[in-house]
Amino acid sequence: MIIGAQWAGLSASAQEHPFLAGYELTELEGRVRISWTIVGGSTCNGQDVERSLNGISFASVYTLEGICGSVSEPVSYACVDVAPPELSELYYRVKLGLDGYSSVKSIAFDQITTSDQRFYPSPTTGAATLVLR
Repeated sequence: MIIGAQWAGLSASAQEHPFLAGYELTELEGRVRISWTIVGGSTCNGQDVERSLNGISFASVYTLEGICGSVSEPVSYACVDVAPPELSELYYRVKLGLDGYSSVKSIAFDQITTSDQRFYPSPTTGAATLVLR
């Protein structure tokens, strides 16, 4: 389930980085796939895919070193976040070397992957939901 960029006042119609096209998040079984395309004529030196639980504090989950993109044609990339936090709203962005960041996109990861049951939300300060696999 893909949810548009809804962070810090951005809407799904927020301007995407001019080097990017086809930037998407896809929920897989126990993982999240992040895919993007660097448009032809654009290059960067290194890429990082970063994840956040709050849309503010990001940490790298994937690094691709070296020259990226092509001066003549679009180049597609994808990575898989193999350990996304369970039952979470996850935020991702792509850092294009020194050329800046993509927009922030979010996805609801509603899976239990490490246990047969989970209380949500955790930590709980009131009512909680017990989710069973």
